Amino acid sequence: MHHLIHRLRQFFRKEPTCEDVNRFLVEYLDGTLDPETRARFEAHLGACPKCKPYLEQYLATLRLVKEAGDVEPPPALVEHTLSFLRLHLDRGDPSRHESG
Repeated sequence: MHHLIHRLRQFFRKEPTCEDVNRFLVEYLDGTLDPETRARFEAHLGACPKCKPYLEQYLATLRLVKEAGDVEPPPALVEHTLSFLRLHLDRGDPSRHESG
């Protein structure tokens, strides 16, 4: 956690950029930014014509995902995904092919 706070302070010693807002949006929404960083973050969000709509869209997307709830994938999709993973995991792990 201290490493994250140090990284955040490095980024926000200057005024935050749109890239900074994008990079640390989750920390902002989780409330893990220190008060000074949060204030600068909010100042940027309030003044930036790109970031404020981005935040609003992000929050709207989160609401839609929560409202959708859990959805069961079709059985064919599950089987296809598992087959794909088995095939590629077997190819990528040489220890599975070694005899002991």
